[in-house]
Amino acid sequence: PLSFQDGSFEMICNSAIANEKQSYQEKYDVILIDEAQDLPVSFLKIAHKFVRKPKRLIFAYDDWQNLNNSTLPNLKHIFGKDVKVQKDKYGRSPDLILDVCYRTPRPILVVAHALGCGIYRKEGLIQMLEPASYWEKLGYKKETNRLEKGRNAILSRNEKTSLEYLETMSKKDDFSDILDFSSFSNNNDMCHQIVTKIQEYWQNGIPAEEIMIIVPSPKNIRSQIAEVAKGLMKNGIPYNIAGLENANIFKISGQVTFTHVYRAKGNEALVVFLMSAHMCEHNNNPVSGRNILFTSMT
Repeated sequence: PLSFQDGSFEMICNSAIANEKQSYQEKYDVILIDEAQDLPVSFLKIAHKFVRKPKRLIFAYDDWQNLNNSTLPNLKHIFGKDVKVQKDKYGRSPDLILDVCYRTPRPILVVAHALGCGIYRKEGLIQMLEPASYWEKLGYKKETNRLEKGRNAILSRNEKTSLEYLETMSKKDDFSDILDFSSFSNNNDMCHQIVTKIQEYWQNGIPAEEIMIIVPSPKNIRSQIAEVAKGLMKNGIPYNIAGLENANIFKISGQVTFTHVYRAKGNEALVVFLMSAHMCEHNNNPVSGRNILFTSMT
């Protein structure tokens, strides 16, 4: 058997697929895979081999949350040219795009998409949905002009695709009490501001476990959070680093949660801080950096 010490998860999956002597028992009626954008293609191929005919393999993915510098290829590339994608009994395509967002408030989701693409970036776009019609499939509607390459257009989300449950409570026209951007001249000022804000939320009744602090990189997380952690302890606010003592535990009652963006995916909190967000702009891969921003916000 192989372990992570023998190489990356992708390397192990590639090795298993390349082993022609490896046999697979079709033992499952259906397999459901979440966050497929973070998994290697070889893992999907292995899962496909374990499913009984008619090969019901269901996977959900979001390329906007891909943090591994890759995109999921089409089905024929993954499973071969003979793969068949069957419509259901109502004639609907099995490739479903979810256009309604139930979790992220509309102002935050729209800004997250803008930052993810780099729409207002002086140097130009980082990435863009192709074809342009995909924006409508994601729950946007065009306010002006046609949605086509080379044309300026204004897009918006309505109350059907983004629920108004949070933005209606905003007391500011620019929703700055829901989404706030702050710049600092140095790391100490940023950390001091984060501690001050957390103390305010905590004293106003926000449970500590409903406050999450995300760092862009999983490397050296202890050193990244050191100043903020010291400030919290000084003010009597407990904290934990998600998964440090138990990989299955994310939140601990009565404690602020520190986490990196990979561990944050799929978890929620009433208040979320993304510290050192400038690191996303200086990421070696600009698409990956922008996806970190998007993932942290949504």
